Amino acid sequence: MVRHLDNPFDFGLIDELINTVKNDSAISLPRKVKETHWVIYGKDVSEDAIGDSVRPSLMIRKKDGNFISNCNISDCDFASSFDSINKFKAELEKRLNM
Repeated sequence: MVRHLDNPFDFGLIDELINTVKNDSAISLPRKVKETHWVIYGKDVSEDAIGDSVRPSLMIRKKDGNFISNCNISDCDFASSFDSINKFKAELEKRLNM
């Protein structure tokens, strides 16, 4: 699944993201499928310190029944929002793996 959100790290959307991922992961897949991925992109693009355009993204993977996530953010988001994004990521993984 690929989705675009204003802010993929918005705590107000965490229940919706969890429900979507859990509902999707409940779908029966062929046995040869060993992992599943979701990618959620932010709508805004910012420039980093060297002028590259960066679109924030939240990636979720389910493998062997376990969910993990990763975030891609600009250096500006890292400097200004890392703690809140990291809390979001931790809460998302905790609740997905319940």
